[in-house]
Amino acid sequence: MKTFSQLLQVLHEWKSKYHTNREGDLIFQNKETFANVILTDNVVHVIERHSTGFGQLPDTIENPDEIWSYWGDEKQRIALRNYIKDNYVVQTKDGRITDAFQVSEKAINNFRKGVIL
Repeated sequence: MKTFSQLLQVLHEWKSKYHTNREGDLIFQNKETFANVILTDNVVHVIERHSTGFGQLPDTIENPDEIWSYWGDEKQRIALRNYIKDNYVVQTKDGRITDAFQVSEKAINNFRKGVIL
């Protein structure tokens, strides 16, 4: 588990390696779908609580083993996606990361829902 200052150091390193927007948010791009996924500083506070595997986040977005997509509302306006690589899951809502965490081999099936892309 990383401390918050360690997470901030990793973010600082990523900001020199990956694209950022005007607000300073990190932008990762999936290499197959070309979908942009944004990591905001606010979400880091959520991820901090379960930061094991945090270093896998960029590769999970860029080169996932699986991408599962589903609608978060009845009118199909909110697109949710789970990017999975090994046992690491990155959850997104409308292209913005909402959480990222490592799960057990048994729990990984809980995040395989919707349509696989």
